[in-house]
Amino acid sequence: MPLIQKIQARPISFHSIKSLFKSTGSTASTELEKPLTSLPNATGIGAFAEPVTYQVLGSSSNLLNIKLPKSSILNLRYSSSNQKIIAMNGHINSLCLEISKTADSGLIFQRCFNEKEAMSFLIAPKAHNSCFAVAENGESNWILKKSSLLSWSGPGIRPVSPKNNYSYVQMIGSGSFVISCPGQLIQLDLKEGENIRVNTKSIVAYTHSRGDDGSFNELEGNVKSIVDFSVGRAPASLRFNWVLSYLKIPESVSTDPNFKMILHTLHSLTNYIKTAILKLKSLIPYHRSDVFVELKGPKTLFLTNSVHVNDRVLTKAEINRLTYT
Repeated sequence: MPLIQKIQARPISFHSIKSLFKSTGSTASTELEKPLTSLPNATGIGAFAEPVTYQVLGSSSNLLNIKLPKSSILNLRYSSSNQKIIAMNGHINSLCLEISKTADSGLIFQRCFNEKEAMSFLIAPKAHNSCFAVAENGESNWILKKSSLLSWSGPGIRPVSPKNNYSYVQMIGSGSFVISCPGQLIQLDLKEGENIRVNTKSIVAYTHSRGDDGSFNELEGNVKSIVDFSVGRAPASLRFNWVLSYLKIPESVSTDPNFKMILHTLHSLTNYIKTAILKLKSLIPYHRSDVFVELKGPKTLFLTNSVHVNDRVLTKAEINRLTYT
């Protein structure tokens, strides 16, 4: 038999009903709270999430401090062969890692977040001559070498141009990112009306206006030139004579007609071999590292002094591309 519980009714008094319609009265203006002048920060994903912060340390900018708030997302291209963790705060066991890959540029990275606590990492490059730099993606988008991108939080990534084998990427949206490369990084700010010619191999990152279509025209379509202050190599025959000058050859041998004929034959073979090597090199795809491009302000650039220049004779096609139009 079901159990029936008897509920006892309690009468509502007139004063209780009257209190529902009671006016609270006007509040003095001095009691009103001041309007909010800044947006609050909160952990987690969303418009008010606390962002990941980066700080470059050390006199040579070879230390990077990353502060990861609770539940915030850090995109990191960490490799134990390129970087090393010096110190950290927090428990590594509670850090969640997800391997991801961009669909367009094929960039593989890790998505890091911790739902239990905030963490911080102190990272250093394994190469002694490498350094870090932090930049903000805001009013202007950044274009940078894909190999130099280490970490980012906020902006998205898309490839720039298939002509460069997607070796450059463009940062889309607001946020900050970190670049790392061998050598010393130099930040150069160009004002309106200023221009500069830089080695294309020394360019790590640069800004461009949001109105651009991201077709990488600044490095592909601008006027290029060759700047070379070095002295050319001495001819092979002259270098061969220098070697002979250090050898103690008897005068009777050096004046012998047969010996002179052998030297003449060696000089001819050297010229033939050099010509054959130059023709073989012209058949191999190659991009000169001493080609300069003109960039105009307003613009911010990151340049590196780690540039390897290879001597090579210009082909006819390269000369045509370098011709002023």
